[in-house]
Amino acid sequence: SDAPGLLAALLDDPEMPKKLKPRVDEIQRSILAYREHQTIRIERTEDLAAVGMSVESASHDILAAGDQALAIARSMLAHVAERMPKNEFMRNQLTNLADLISFVSSRLNDIQGLFVSTRQRRVRRDVGSYAERVGRMFAFALERAEIKYTVSQPSGALIVKSTEAALLQAMMNLVDNAIYWTSLGKAEAREITVQIDANESRAIVADSGPGVDAADMPFIFEPFYSSKGVDGKGLGLYIARQVGARNGFAITLDEDIALLPGANFVITFDDAEAGVN
Repeated sequence: SDAPGLLAALLDDPEMPKKLKPRVDEIQRSILAYREHQTIRIERTEDLAAVGMSVESASHDILAAGDQALAIARSMLAHVAERMPKNEFMRNQLTNLADLISFVSSRLNDIQGLFVSTRQRRVRRDVGSYAERVGRMFAFALERAEIKYTVSQPSGALIVKSTEAALLQAMMNLVDNAIYWTSLGKAEAREITVQIDANESRAIVADSGPGVDAADMPFIFEPFYSSKGVDGKGLGLYIARQVGARNGFAITLDEDIALLPGANFVITFDDAEAGVN
């Protein structure tokens, strides 16, 4: 509806009481500001969706090419080992090449798991295995920032019904956020831990960073809100929570839990069961 236009006509109406005009004018400006904000938000979301589709397509093609390259490298390695058994340098180089291609392919497989279009079914999944998988995906960033990353399951494994994309997206965004804030602290105290609590059907992602400022707490799950300045896009926690809401789990910041002195985020699963540790 053309609410601003109706309000403009109302302001021009000679029968409009003068004392009401400032209020109507304020309402009109509020509506226009809200529309502008929503337009920007929609445009950004559409841009991100387009980027996601491009990455999904490109990663699929690169993964297929990587598998072929790995097969060729292993074939060459077998050929050299058979025909040139004394050429240790060539064997070592081809082994290194095959290992590097295998590493890249495995990381691309992880990325493929993020796309909902390839992981629509909600089936039983081990939360701890995904926490460990995310740790491997962030291994370079964790090592570079000298952050100790641990996964614990004191009450055994936690099995939940979810999509692969949902679990990966939620945990990746929480861990990525934790890495940023933890890296700001002293190197000897940098730590991120994921504790799987099968008894409570939840996973806690905790870090040793500065924690969430009280002024930011009401807004951290809002889209495009970030306290990282130019380093933040304000989408990580928002995406994590939205994905969870669509796939059977909720994400909250719990001030009563203090596994580590920084932020302690809790993922609570609706459809969960205890597994075997």
